[in-house]
Amino acid sequence: MRELVAALRTRADWKSRPEAFTGAQLLAEADAAAAAAAELTAFLFALPGPRAPWMKAAIEEKAWFKEGD
Repeated sequence: MRELVAALRTRADWKSRPEAFTGAQLLAEADAAAAAAAELTAFLFALPGPRAPWMKAAIEEKAWFKEGD
């Protein structure tokens, strides 16, 4: 997950889904109760501005992503 998040950090424009996001999301889903999910969630909460519609749809209702955690 560390490498995927590092790749995502280089992204300046979040209007479209970066390729690394799909891999990070799959890893978080496979490891929902552990470090991978926590690392991706922390990264997503640190992103500035409102979430893009594609991202809202991708993380909404996911067990590994908890709004406010």
